[in-house]
Amino acid sequence: MHEPVIGIAIPTWRGHLFIAETVQSALDQTGVQVRLHVGVDGADRQTAEVVQNLAGKDAKITIRGAHCGWVLNNRRTLQEACANANYAMLLPHDDIIAPDYCQRLTAELQANPACSCAYTDIQTFGELDATISQPEAKGEKLARMETMLQNVFAAVSLRGVMPKGIAEQVSLRRNLSGDYAADTLLVFEQGLLGDLRRIPEPLYRKRYHRTNTHTGWSKRPRAEQLRDITSHCAHAFGVALRAAPAPQDRIRLLDAAEHRLDWLSETLGDTDPREKRRLAECRALLKRQALAPS
Repeated sequence: MHEPVIGIAIPTWRGHLFIAETVQSALDQTGVQVRLHVGVDGADRQTAEVVQNLAGKDAKITIRGAHCGWVLNNRRTLQEACANANYAMLLPHDDIIAPDYCQRLTAELQANPACSCAYTDIQTFGELDATISQPEAKGEKLARMETMLQNVFAAVSLRGVMPKGIAEQVSLRRNLSGDYAADTLLVFEQGLLGDLRRIPEPLYRKRYHRTNTHTGWSKRPRAEQLRDITSHCAHAFGVALRAAPAPQDRIRLLDAAEHRLDWLSETLGDTDPREKRRLAECRALLKRQALAPS
């Protein structure tokens, strides 16, 4: 039996301190054929020099001509990794995967043809020691979207393995909130296209440090965080509504979207009158989305 061919995309920007270890964990995969694609965002000489030394290790390295940012570099590198592969995945430049990570996940996909992405739990290290998990989303499309609106907040399956045809359809997209939760919206697109299946073992290790992209989100001024949350909920609801052509289904998802807004806004603590007005405006927007013609 031929081993599955998996394209592993490692987008990087200022990753010179970590990327060699990340690349080695990708090259150490067992039971699969790895085709490694490293996308170095432009104007990053230090990282470019490190990855140039990896050129002899079965890695295709693309150095962008100009700095295009986290979202676009991730998108381009993932698409490059889909070429001549059966499966594809994103691996941030500071994370590490167990040697059997890809083998276990491709086997899960082969056993479940309706699955759009398989993933494992994440064990964090560095400045945080914790286990992060993402609930599964299975069954009919509407039920998957309801589950995701209510329960999926950490973008664990962003790092999962996808069939090539799925990886070619999903995409990180820029937004006006500093790209806040762009990774979670990609996860919602995965859920639209099929089941999300979890292997409840921490075969993926995520490094926490001061320059993590998501770390900056939590350091924004409170008003910006509220803007980010409300904008994200509207975007997530818009993706979910693609699964709900019938009016009663859209109202069903509205309840789930309002639950998401409530949960995320509670992370800010007590809200003042101005913030409450902003949340009320978001609820009104969600309702308009639900009632708009499909």
